[in-house]
Amino acid sequence: MSEMNTDAGALGESANGIELETGAKKTIGWEDRHADRYYEEVRKRKPYSDARHIAPRTRYNVEQIEEIRQHVFIKKHMRDGREIRFDADYDQAQAWQRLSTGQSVWDSDMIWLEHEYFELTLMRENGYTYDQAHVITNQTYNWHERVEEEKSRRALKRPSKE
Repeated sequence: MSEMNTDAGALGESANGIELETGAKKTIGWEDRHADRYYEEVRKRKPYSDARHIAPRTRYNVEQIEEIRQHVFIKKHMRDGREIRFDADYDQAQAWQRLSTGQSVWDSDMIWLEHEYFELTLMRENGYTYDQAHVITNQTYNWHERVEEEKSRRALKRPSKE
């Protein structure tokens, strides 16, 4: 029998061991679920709809932003001998959301655009695989490192909940 927290809006386990989201708290895996839903939402949007909002706030034009959207959210890439879409990533979903709305854009969001555009350009113009392009791109635009630094910095600035 699974234990259940008795707080209001508590979480517990279902019969198959999956944590439940019950309203008052976020459960384990909520970031993954959010990213999955957001990626699907972006995939369903009309081409260029996000790009028209993002491009004016960046050094990229509408076509380049749409290329980034296609690269990250739409196109399939060869990985481990299979052609697959990128897995949904919470931090990338958040970056795209901030860029799309223009609200609270982080410095690392701009680095992410640089990373993705450089990577897709290497793949398109030089015929690199995703893995090859990613390694080369990280030498100049290591977005993952930058976003982790920025999250840490922002966490330190947040007031304590105690």
